[in-house]
Amino acid sequence: MADQALARLVLTLARAVEVPFKPLWSKRTLKDIYQIQTGNLGWEPRRARAFRAALSDQFPASRISGYERYLPQCHNGEAGRHVLACALAARADKIVTYNLHNFCAEQLAPWRGRVLHPDDYLLELYHLFPECVLRELCALAQNASETLGSKVTIEHELAALAPYIPDFARTLIAAVRGDDICPSSEQLAG
Repeated sequence: MADQALARLVLTLARAVEVPFKPLWSKRTLKDIYQIQTGNLGWEPRRARAFRAALSDQFPASRISGYERYLPQCHNGEAGRHVLACALAARADKIVTYNLHNFCAEQLAPWRGRVLHPDDYLLELYHLFPECVLRELCALAQNASETLGSKVTIEHELAALAPYIPDFARTLIAAVRGDDICPSSEQLAG
């Protein structure tokens, strides 16, 4: 969730009525995202703080507290223990993370869910809700067009996502190639 393009897509899909998905995080998770953004991604601290504040404002029910009581049951290493503990506390059925190595099957015994890479999870959502995913990608492109004052296509959005979720981007680029699937702003207004 540290990358802005990926976060926009995931959080947009979380708001979609058809998609039964609720993002969850802890204070520690938000701290980790902040460190990635200001470290590896080179964001200014002010921008990373604004991102964190926007997450908290737009998804106030997503923050999990009280997960610490599950930490003793979590034996998947320091880097991922709090994530698994949050999943247990929230009774989540999935953990979506790039850090799959922090979640070996034998270490997940207290939890009966699945751990997925964001690429795999978004492909799963696309296969379950293709119209919804395409509609929300179109909305992101339209929003970017209005913000930037120049045409942004769904292909542009997918190109920005490709470094983080390459299979998803490749699958959707192939699905939309040559088709103008996004309605124009006039069609959206009418």
